[in-house]
Amino acid sequence: MRRILKETRQELREAKQQLGRANRRLAKANERNAALRTRLARMEAGHEVEGIQPERIVWVFGSGRTGSTWLSGMMQALPDHARWNEPNVGHLFGHLYYQRSLEGREDQDNFILASGFRETWLSSIRGLVLNGANTRFAELAQRRGYLVIKEPHGSIGAPLLIEALPESRMVFLVRDPRDVAASALHTRLEGARAPIARADRMTMPAENPNLFAISRAEAYLQHIGHAKQAYEAHEGRKVLIRYEDLKANTLETMKRLYATLDIPVEDEELQHAVEKYASENIPEHKKGYGTVRRRATSGGWREDLTPKQAELVESITAPLLEEYYGLVPKAPATARVDIEALRRAYLQRDVDSVLSFYADDARLRIINRFHPPSTPYELHGKEQITRYQRRIFFKRDMKQRLEPEVVGEDEIAFRVVREYPSEGRLLSEVVLQLSEEGKIVWHLEEQEWGE
Repeated sequence: MRRILKETRQELREAKQQLGRANRRLAKANERNAALRTRLARMEAGHEVEGIQPERIVWVFGSGRTGSTWLSGMMQALPDHARWNEPNVGHLFGHLYYQRSLEGREDQDNFILASGFRETWLSSIRGLVLNGANTRFAELAQRRGYLVIKEPHGSIGAPLLIEALPESRMVFLVRDPRDVAASALHTRLEGARAPIARADRMTMPAENPNLFAISRAEAYLQHIGHAKQAYEAHEGRKVLIRYEDLKANTLETMKRLYATLDIPVEDEELQHAVEKYASENIPEHKKGYGTVRRRATSGGWREDLTPKQAELVESITAPLLEEYYGLVPKAPATARVDIEALRRAYLQRDVDSVLSFYADDARLRIINRFHPPSTPYELHGKEQITRYQRRIFFKRDMKQRLEPEVVGEDEIAFRVVREYPSEGRLLSEVVLQLSEEGKIVWHLEEQEWGE
């Protein structure tokens, strides 16, 4: 009986907590709806509606695992500030424009982001962002506050967003890519407590952490590269922040950030925000091993990455490491396979030569829209791989090219672009792992169709 009563009390407590959370969400929804009704009434009456002004938008661009949650949290804690957490509008347009259409150069008459209609769709992007902001943050608009848009995973579209909203402010946040790779690898290993919703994100690091390090370095290079492009093109207020500087002297770096962006803020308010988000004030269960707030230090990659993983990340991100951290690039590694011969075999569609590079027990994994990471298409052994490659290479009208590769002693990464007149463009990100004898033992390919 006592056990039943104890369990019943526990269930009641949990039910009360759930009800409290639901009531708070409902109250916020009612506030938003009331603000929207007010705006609609003013619009119907013919009055101009003042929303969030573009110059009061502060973008935070960079890459995942660079400290954007911490930085934007401190900014959000300031008076008359709010945070829009990862709307992914940059990914929406940047992915389509830069990856699927080769920067608007395909089908000039029909493609929605065609270069000939640039002013039209930039205006639409501007309206989408401002309308979305005003709908979600109507109260902030009335107070003429600042909206911090945290968009690390949408940084591929940063140049488009900055061009569409040239009055906005921008924070360009960078971090040592080796620490970024170590952090991403750590939070995706089996047993980690971080709230990674999709189990398939843990597949690659568990099976082959070296390949995962390559993929994270390539993603970092792309996101930071596009954020850098936006930063250099932006003629408005902007500031470059290194995570390492923010960690070493948080308050002074925050003062520099706000002074450079020309946003008035009191030192006491900054001090309060910094203290609120200091590591020692974060609950223990929300930081440390297996959480998204892991080390919160610089240079931890020396303990978390193997020398090989560090070398791979450095080779891929060398230009950024040199520019922002003064690291002189090492001489490129020499692979155990004849890269030129492999490239020729691909370009000449010489399937027998390509197959000669595979070990008898090689494995091939394909990831695409039909086969997500949780259920990839897999082939085991050279015999199965031979049948697959012959189907690919013998399509008569197919044309293909290789784009610059990243070479390690026992790994090669490159992109294959295949053109099919009736089916479109197939982009394949390929990572090959080599044996000591120079044979391909693991082939990972992520495919995506263009139109």
